[in-house]
Amino acid sequence: MLFRVPVCLILTLLLACVAGTYPASAQEPAPAAQFTADEMYLDARRRFNEGDYAGALAGFTNFKQSFGASAQAAAAIAEMRYPLIISLLNLQKFDEAGVAIDETLGSPPPLTPDQREELLFWKGVCLMQSEDFSNARVALETFTREFPRASKAAEARLLIGTTFLVEGKFEESAAHFALIKPYLQPADRGRATVLQLYALIEAGNNDAALALVVEEFPKIDEMLQIATFQTLALQLGSKFRTLDLERLFMKTGEERQGR
Repeated sequence: MLFRVPVCLILTLLLACVAGTYPASAQEPAPAAQFTADEMYLDARRRFNEGDYAGALAGFTNFKQSFGASAQAAAAIAEMRYPLIISLLNLQKFDEAGVAIDETLGSPPPLTPDQREELLFWKGVCLMQSEDFSNARVALETFTREFPRASKAAEARLLIGTTFLVEGKFEESAAHFALIKPYLQPADRGRATVLQLYALIEAGNNDAALALVVEEFPKIDEMLQIATFQTLALQLGSKFRTLDLERLFMKTGEERQGR
């Protein structure tokens, strides 16, 4: 039996690509008593713009606690919702970010289209982090329907298939990856192929898995996960006595080196 794909690894790789690694606060925000409302807000914004997300989060939080009851601060609090959430995401505080995203998406004033696009995607990621895969799938499907050409649309479609995978719904996962592959760029298509192959093997659909290997092998150079594809294919090949995939891989490797 193959090992299940751990969702924590998938999401770690995703967050490393999308969010990156950000520095902690170099200097804690000054206490509220030392700042006027304008100064506290501007300091939090400056920290956010400089990538000091821990300092920005502390500043935004202090501002809300100190001036949130003031009608004059309502516009600033509404404006800070988005950078506050982005700060939470970059600090990988996904539970808090998920709550804040739901509150922000469901309350006025409306976000800009770009902000709504970003937060809908990250709502799905936050739900995956909490292992609420069914609702994560709903959120990501909503994102791809509203923003089918978004920069993160391909990532969202891959994650939708992954929600089926980590739930053990291997046939559904394989079908999803087969459906989206024609619309993906080569690198993402390679990722979908590897996950589709894994899902078919886990589902015990060895004939379909073998057909996939034969179909996709000529495109192996387009894959970033060549080693994973080969490992899965070799494990599959062990189930077919007449299939010498290892020799085929070695021959193909020699041909690539000779180019």
